[in-house]
Amino acid sequence: MNSRGQDLEFVKNSVKNNVIFEKTFIEYIRKKFNKHLTKTKDELKHYDFSLGKYNKIEYKGVYYSLIDNETKAENNKTIIRDVMIGRQKILYFYYRYLRNRDLRFFIIYGFYTSNDGNITTKYKFIEITQILETIIKTYNQMNYFNNKHFLIPIKDLKDLTECDIFNQE
Repeated sequence: MNSRGQDLEFVKNSVKNNVIFEKTFIEYIRKKFNKHLTKTKDELKHYDFSLGKYNKIEYKGVYYSLIDNETKAENNKTIIRDVMIGRQKILYFYYRYLRNRDLRFFIIYGFYTSNDGNITTKYKFIEITQILETIIKTYNQMNYFNNKHFLIPIKDLKDLTECDIFNQE
């Protein structure tokens, strides 16, 4: 167990898988939008990437396939309606935003579908900058591996092609 009471093997495997999927995500952004993400090297940062000076991106791989007009996701007959983001990350984003109102925070979820060994990914995002206080005050929370997480409804996520930081010249 680590200092938060989380299973170390689970955490190591999760990090290992996400490193692979982050590389795929970086390549997707480069090819689709001709943008180059800067990977945060500091493991203690609460976000994974920067795009320019003010855009901070947290990336999460979700091992579920989107269903029902992309309002739910499914994996082995388990259906979810929400994705998670750690409470500590949201509080960090909120604190940083209060200190610098030019910052923008995005959470991007990669929904992975495996068909006969082929993995396809659908990227969805939410810009949380303007709703940080709302998330803290009103969004549902749950404990997951001894850490509190906010639940973000999948129906609130938008297609990545709508994200203005990737579409600006």
